[in-house]
Amino acid sequence: MASTRVAVVGATGYTGEELLRLLLHHPAIQLTYLAASAKWERPTPVSDVFPRFASQLDLPIEPLDPARLLKASDAVFLALPHGEAMKLAPAL
Repeated sequence: MASTRVAVVGATGYTGEELLRLLLHHPAIQLTYLAASAKWERPTPVSDVFPRFASQLDLPIEPLDPARLLKASDAVFLALPHGEAMKLAPAL
């Protein structure tokens, strides 16, 4: 079975954390991009934010780059406040 490349935008919030937990155990999902708000000025290991994922996921959490997001994923979860998600969704 081919895996679907998935991104999570808003990966540092409660919903993002729960999405990561669920998606890590899905056999047809490959997490490929994790993004957070602009306050994350540089890539930060996900284990620095959520130590529970240290041995399960080695992706960095990055500042949101829409062009990179589109290249890196087949599907995107927007774990953002609804007003912020509404701004980003049309471009996706």
